Amino acid sequence: MMLRRVVAAAALSGASLLFPWHTETAAEDAALTRARALLRRVPLIDGHNDYPWEVREKAKGDIL
Repeated sequence: MMLRRVVAAAALSGASLLFPWHTETAAEDAALTRARALLRRVPLIDGHNDYPWEVREKAKGDIL
């Protein structure tokens, strides 16, 4: 349940950056404020291994 809230908070934060012309309602503003407070307490970290995988692929397995 907490993970869903973190994902929702991140999505709301990202949406406000993508659509700055969108005027926020009071509920959206409250949700964004809550999302920002949550992200200050619990940082969102990208745990995917995309970058190391690409380095390995580009080096054809020889990374030394």
